[in-house]
Amino acid sequence: MNGHADTTDDVVGWRDKSFPSVAGVTVDTIADQQWNLLNGDFAFPVLALRRSALEHNLAVMAAFCRDEGVELAPHGKTHMSPQLWDRQRASGATAVTVAHVSQARVFAETGATAILIANEVIDLHDLAWIQRTRAAGVVITIVIDSFTGIAVAEAAVAADPEAGPIDVLIELGYPGGRAGVRSASHALALARSAHASPGVTLRGVEGFEGVMPGEDEEIRREAVRRYLDGAVSTLAAFVRDGLVTESPIASFGGSMYPDLVVDALRMSSEVRGLPLRILLRSGCYLTHDHGLYAGTTADLNGATLEPALELWARVLSRPEPKLAILGAGKRDAPHDSGFPVALRRRVDGVESPLTGVRVTGMNDQHLYAALDRAEALDVGDLVCLGISHPCTAFDKWRLIPEVDDHYLVVGAIRTYF
Repeated sequence: MNGHADTTDDVVGWRDKSFPSVAGVTVDTIADQQWNLLNGDFAFPVLALRRSALEHNLAVMAAFCRDEGVELAPHGKTHMSPQLWDRQRASGATAVTVAHVSQARVFAETGATAILIANEVIDLHDLAWIQRTRAAGVVITIVIDSFTGIAVAEAAVAADPEAGPIDVLIELGYPGGRAGVRSASHALALARSAHASPGVTLRGVEGFEGVMPGEDEEIRREAVRRYLDGAVSTLAAFVRDGLVTESPIASFGGSMYPDLVVDALRMSSEVRGLPLRILLRSGCYLTHDHGLYAGTTADLNGATLEPALELWARVLSRPEPKLAILGAGKRDAPHDSGFPVALRRRVDGVESPLTGVRVTGMNDQHLYAALDRAEALDVGDLVCLGISHPCTAFDKWRLIPEVDDHYLVVGAIRTYF
């Protein structure tokens, strides 16, 4: 790990889907080419990142965290781009969150100084890397939800004690959720074990409320409130019993309910006399979307986020009167949380809104669009599509053009999945 690997001096070429192949162009010289996304320079389909929306979203979340007095450790697994993490850090983020060590390595190698691995790490090889990286000066925190996790961390620290015990947060779960202990009693038993361990230092609690089950949004939001109230009570028990002795950390907040996290935890600015550090981990706020997150009711103090990702594709076929086949598919756009949303049509450089056009299916390289009116689309038309779930959009593109509001390409974002 050198902490300073460059991600912008690599050559752009045939490995980068949809990009022109021009000798000598690197990521950091793309803006000099004066390419336009829609005027013949790029092949289709192409996923684009709108700079104005990106900068707006950065500012909205930075203001929200600043006004509420909370920290932001955005989930880097959303984009896996050191360039975008640098912008988040410049906007006030204090750490980057990842899902596993392979992702942590990307950010450690490119300058991140504080990393939260929001999963239990149970592989000795991974923990050995954590110890080496911590010894080199990177602050790394992991989560645990089992006694096995503590034991493996102990073994790693015993094998390489230079960096000392590993900071940990106990993951709190809920029935029907993902990982995390399911009861306060289990959490307390785990906390006592962590406190007694020479391999870890207990810093607080962590959880993910974004997949809370419930029949509708109101029911889910109320369940999230109860879950967070329980988390505060559990953390207070840790402090009461002397298991956490410095400013306790409470890390929650995906991109669905960051407002509820702040509301619930802000009520406890102190936990039994110790100042509480609230660490949000929202990641998809950066680009928002037209599907999964567009339907959320999170209140960022009255501000709204803007969708920043657009997929452009041509109509390839009109095989039936009310069916259009577009040249984009599962290898180009996410489909795990809803299909793309048809937004606009572009013909001879003129755009118009699309109504009555619904994406009904996707294959690897084809997208099915049902038309209310047969004349809505013709072969050769360019279609702008909004996406649903940014996390599974970025991973399909190793280089994404960044465009201004006139689709002039002003940069590009390299991803490392």
